[in-house]
Amino acid sequence: MYKTKQNYSINPLKCLLIGGMIGVATLIGCRKKPTPTPPTPQPDPTDTIVIPTKEKTFDWDLEFEWAPSADSIKKYADDPEYKYVFINATNLHAPSVTQEGMPCSGYPTRVFKRARDTLQTRLDINPKKVRGSGTIIVDRTLSDDAAPGELGIPRSDSTWYDNNGWRVAYRQITMGK
Repeated sequence: MYKTKQNYSINPLKCLLIGGMIGVATLIGCRKKPTPTPPTPQPDPTDTIVIPTKEKTFDWDLEFEWAPSADSIKKYADDPEYKYVFINATNLHAPSVTQEGMPCSGYPTRVFKRARDTLQTRLDINPKKVRGSGTIIVDRTLSDDAAPGELGIPRSDSTWYDNNGWRVAYRQITMGK
């Protein structure tokens, strides 16, 4: 058997570098791993909730229009800041702001029916938000089979207006002496 002896030539700088690498590897390998900190419980994320607080009122006079503009009502009904949109029966020709209600004496039954049909389309925009308000003043209530030209409000229309937020009041007719 032959043995060959090989001579290595390692200078001191290489020794220091190799020794340093071995030392660093030993330190890294022996380092104690930190114990993980348990996560802090966080509250469940919540969405921003807008609580509607505003109200919009559209004054409505049967003498001028069957109902306020559907586009205007839709604009406010779709706005999450608005809680209610009211269609307020009022007399826009009243000499005083203190006069309450919309006088509707002298209107035939067909007028109340047409206004009801038009107003229903406004209420249907958002039934939870759009409501009626104010007072409709009439002389008398008629049966539902009254002629379309007869003066007064049909009973079913009176009930419909009342159920949707308007108040139907009757004018007190006083007889002169």
